[in-house]
Amino acid sequence: MLVRLLRKVICLCLILALPVMANERGGQYRFNIEPQPLSSALKLVAKTANIQIIFSSQIVAGIQVSAINGNHTLEEVLQKILLL
Repeated sequence: MLVRLLRKVICLCLILALPVMANERGGQYRFNIEPQPLSSALKLVAKTANIQIIFSSQIVAGIQVSAINGNHTLEEVLQKILLL
């Protein structure tokens, strides 16, 4: 229960920053995210989109994400990673 709440808080913080990132970067990115820990997936998203994502590794510890492949906007991929 707490993990889901924390996921939503993280996603809300990221989504609030998306309009600024979208204006600077725009468009879709090609993501090839294999099933892995959430911390690794967030780092890969940041690297792919050439952005900085700041998160607490303690909050995301032990959370696994499913594979995400294909072209997605930042908002789409973050929603899929955080299961929203």
